[in-house]
Amino acid sequence: MISQVDDILDNVKDSAGEAQSLVGKACAGAEVPLRMLAAHSPYVRTLALVFKERAYCSSVFGEMDIPVNQLHEPGRSLLLVEREHNELNSDVLTPLLSFRQDSEDGAVLVGVYPSELSEKLLIEQSSSRKLGSRQLLQIGNTWLDESGQFLEQRPDGDLNWQSYGSSKYLYRIWQGRPEQAPLALLLSGEEGMMMVLVILALGMGGMVYVTWGRMLTPEMEMRRALLRGEFVPFIQPIVSGHDGSLVGAEVLVRWNHYRSGMIRPDLFVPLAEECGVIVPITRELMLEVARELSAHLDQLPPEFHISFNICPIQCHDFSLLEDCQTFLSAFPPGRICLTLELTERVLLEPTEITTLLFERLDQIGVKIALDDFGTGHSSLSYLQQFRVDYLKIDRCFVAMIGSDALSRHILDGTLDLAQRLGLKTVAEGIENQEQADFLRERQVAYLQGFWFAQPMTMKEFNAYLRTAPELPLNEGGWRPAM
Repeated sequence: MISQVDDILDNVKDSAGEAQSLVGKACAGAEVPLRMLAAHSPYVRTLALVFKERAYCSSVFGEMDIPVNQLHEPGRSLLLVEREHNELNSDVLTPLLSFRQDSEDGAVLVGVYPSELSEKLLIEQSSSRKLGSRQLLQIGNTWLDESGQFLEQRPDGDLNWQSYGSSKYLYRIWQGRPEQAPLALLLSGEEGMMMVLVILALGMGGMVYVTWGRMLTPEMEMRRALLRGEFVPFIQPIVSGHDGSLVGAEVLVRWNHYRSGMIRPDLFVPLAEECGVIVPITRELMLEVARELSAHLDQLPPEFHISFNICPIQCHDFSLLEDCQTFLSAFPPGRICLTLELTERVLLEPTEITTLLFERLDQIGVKIALDDFGTGHSSLSYLQQFRVDYLKIDRCFVAMIGSDALSRHILDGTLDLAQRLGLKTVAEGIENQEQADFLRERQVAYLQGFWFAQPMTMKEFNAYLRTAPELPLNEGGWRPAM
């Protein structure tokens, strides 16, 4: 466990070292390199430059003027705090690990995702949690437990505590075990019978392990898959409703399980949203897509639209804003148009945080699309409460074009509503020429579906970008995406 945490901090230290050359430079020239450095590290949340004990430039908020000597004094490399301070780290009541690297010119502060550390604790102690064991990470006089909670002191309880310190960084891992382990209680009775039961249990356990492999809860299995990089992005092109030319793409997640192969999103995404794993999954998808697209930027159309699906749980703090800023910083300004697709099948209640989050997303140019429009119970309330740029027509209405008069009337009503509100429309699930022509006649701005292209891997999408101009026109006179 210490080795894994050391690896994370090594990566953070390398990022701080690369940013050291920017200390003292004007923020106007340092802001973009800072964001690029943050985008290329999976563990860095923010980077800030410090001169004369004042943070004057951040990878998230740009130019600032915040005293840091009370927050993170010189000579202390690691600091764990509960409240993120001011604009330096988005004033949200969540733990933050801060790494400081000093030099003659000033210092670099690095904010680290605390979930990366708590996930290590959670996975390592999951098998012994039922026995009452605990795992804690200590930095100074503060603590982080396996569920990601900030603690000001070690928990009380009848536990035997042992600690192990890192030889590279100033932190310790604490492990607490019950006074009497269940196995010791078991063997305190009739020893002969107990040993027989233990041997039988071990034999049966070995058979199950060999036959089925290690058994994990669904949440633990998804966290294991996240650490192994098994969640991969698939890209489905989006074409213009005017001429069928490529204008953007939607990023879809697939689970490439090491034993079961490719798993459909409808089988794991709802559970990932319920237990919160969808947040780091989306973050990793955005980082990987940014790396891939930035390497093929010259082959993308101007103002290329790229969209990611989000759920209500991602709208309750500002980490989504930081993820979007990190994604956009990988590209020249205005080169990529980032869209977040919010489904209406799960209700998002407006709060002070969600309202401010959507305002800040709008300020950095992020667009919002209302996905699955017309299938949930909150269509009109979403339009009243949130700033929306696109309506995405659900595939169930598109599938009934030509066969169901009621669905056609609903579709016409939706398109009329979007036109009156000044919103652009996107239709998904297009599978034949009749559907494409129907939507084109009604001036739907963007089209998506198997008729143009199936979801593809990043490698396949990069290959498509090289060959797209040579593809033949289809029956409707459009150039299909694949």
